[in-house]
Amino acid sequence: MPHSSPPQPPPPRTPPPPSILSSFPHSYTYTSYLGSGAEGRVEAWTHHPSGTLIAVKTIAASHSQPDSTNPGAAATATSKTALGPRLPREAAMHLHLPPHASILPLLAFVPSPTAYTLLFPYCPHGDLSTLRSHHNGAFTPSFLLHRLTSASASFWRPIVHRDIKLDNILVAALGPAPDLSSVTIKLGDFGLAAFYDGDADVDEASLMPPGWGTPSQWPPEQTLAARAATLAGDVWAVGSVVHDLAHGFPPIVDPAVTRQAWGAAHCGDKGDEDEEEPISGYSAWSEARKQYYWAAVTPRRVLRIDGVASSGLDACVRMALRGGRRERVEAGGLKRVVEEAYAGLLFEELRGESEAVEREMRGGSGGGSGSGSDGEDDDDDEVVDDYNYGCY
Repeated sequence: MPHSSPPQPPPPRTPPPPSILSSFPHSYTYTSYLGSGAEGRVEAWTHHPSGTLIAVKTIAASHSQPDSTNPGAAATATSKTALGPRLPREAAMHLHLPPHASILPLLAFVPSPTAYTLLFPYCPHGDLSTLRSHHNGAFTPSFLLHRLTSASASFWRPIVHRDIKLDNILVAALGPAPDLSSVTIKLGDFGLAAFYDGDADVDEASLMPPGWGTPSQWPPEQTLAARAATLAGDVWAVGSVVHDLAHGFPPIVDPAVTRQAWGAAHCGDKGDEDEEEPISGYSAWSEARKQYYWAAVTPRRVLRIDGVASSGLDACVRMALRGGRRERVEAGGLKRVVEEAYAGLLFEELRGESEAVEREMRGGSGGGSGSGSDGEDDDDDEVVDDYNYGCY
């Protein structure tokens, strides 16, 4: 599949040794702004004696306080540990995460009276959203299955991430494959993460505080009224990421369409949704808050990933995007199924290459192996699941 490669930054280096990290910020210089996470600003800094780049997230102390809406807030936001200083939510989560190849590790934590500084490895290729903006054409099944395999391995009890999306999945390396199927990704930004008791139907400590998160990534069972975030919700979010990469949008009805339909049904020719409010106080909200609301209430809608049914990708994604929380595949099960589908896809690709070589050696291109599908699908963008749980 032809594609234009993203701009090539300096090659990634191995994580800096503790001796280098301990000198932050005195031996470092600011290099560039990278973006903003759930709680703070992220920048690239360079260790000038060695040239090593690291990502530095700065969180104002006032932005990392216990969540007053959750009984378990003291454990999930800031906490005092044997190390001495109080930790911001993201640092506290990393203390409970074992090392894992698909999770961006926290290298060091630097406290100060006014701010917390978290040091992470620098990912030179940005995030999956950035990668998609530089990619010309559709992602291949190999790429999508590899992303699903990597992301589905990033779940660890008793923590629920609560904000898995393209912007929070970082690209550490592109790899040699021209279809980008060998990129290395890391799940980052645990700033909204919480501890989670998987045996509880409603875990008070994992309730999503009002205004938090990315509602377009929420599963059908999570709404503005029912705010419980679960591991099953994280599984849905992983499926949503792959759905977004395949189609260009998450598995939801466009919130703008839902908003327009509500206005036509309730406001008539006036078209003034502030006069006929969908919810009390709506007219006083900012436009950003209104968009958050419509993203939360719009129906969830899952489309088939066309042309790759034989690879198992479509079936795997639908297992992650089942409407009922208890019907949805668990993270461990998803990983196993995806790995099997990925192995099957690689086998089919190798068999196809072998058959092509054999035809060439026989002196002709031939008419194919008789599969008869030619990758064609009669129903483009077929809706396979339509969930209206979150609709107004």
